[in-house]
Amino acid sequence: MRMISMYEFRLYPDEEREKTLDDQLGICKELYNGAHNERLEHYEKTGRGLTYAEQAGALSVDRSVFPGRPGMYGRGEEEGQA
Repeated sequence: MRMISMYEFRLYPDEEREKTLDDQLGICKELYNGAHNERLEHYEKTGRGLTYAEQAGALSVDRSVFPGRPGMYGRGEEEGQA
């Protein structure tokens, strides 16, 4: 017999953390939508999709679009923050 488990977590952030989460989710949404549009446009022009490597290379350049956002790009930048 197979047992399916589900966990539900609720967050109750204070005002400051809620604003930080909203900012980060907004940036993630912009990056995702931008990448999606880039893939669509590239396909319409060339008839082939972008590879992961092609698009990931462009992402490192795009990070400069959001300066002053510590902790947005991985755990390494969050070290030392509580």
